[in-house]
Amino acid sequence: YWKNNPEEVATPQKKRKQKPTPRVSVEAIDDFDRGVICRAIYEMYDRNEHVTLDTLLDVLRVNPGPNTASIFEGGRTTLYKLLHDIGFSWQKTSGRKVLMEDVNVAAKRKAFLREYRKLAAENNNFVFLVETWIFPKDIVPKSWKDGTKKTCKRRSPGDGKRFIVLHAGGGEGFMEGASLLFASGKSNGDYHGGDERRQLRDVDERPTASLP
Repeated sequence: YWKNNPEEVATPQKKRKQKPTPRVSVEAIDDFDRGVICRAIYEMYDRNEHVTLDTLLDVLRVNPGPNTASIFEGGRTTLYKLLHDIGFSWQKTSGRKVLMEDVNVAAKRKAFLREYRKLAAENNNFVFLVETWIFPKDIVPKSWKDGTKKTCKRRSPGDGKRFIVLHAGGGEGFMEGASLLFASGKSNGDYHGGDERRQLRDVDERPTASLP
């Protein structure tokens, strides 16, 4: 029957064994390979990619090393230990550090502190205007970071519209009528323009009008 009807007889599928992940010792990974892995992580941040064990393994196994082999042949457990060994840790992702370390922002912060200390020495009362923003998709995932600016993820346009929150207050609490919450028409970039600028100017004047 098989000779006369070969098309009706299915060939049994062979079960192929999955190739096991090679056992790699963390101590066996030299400084050169460790540097390559660090640069791979920094490049992922430059591409605004989320760095996890799985996404990093995909990058390390696709990119060839100096001997045309993968950069890293170990598994998740070895990579986990290696990342800790070279100074990385699993931390919440935030773009705040990028802003705080900006040269212009740092210079303005120093100028503000100098002026604040001068006025505080004269026993002045202060009213602080605080401004921040939130996103509808303001989920803070974790990522592998080493505490440097290179591992700070920036906001992307896909994060959606942002909501601006402002309030003013001092040593006696928040000032009545000085709060503001509105949706910005811009999901990225500077929102201090157009309609947003008029609303921000309005809230800037509210604390002044409430002062005795």
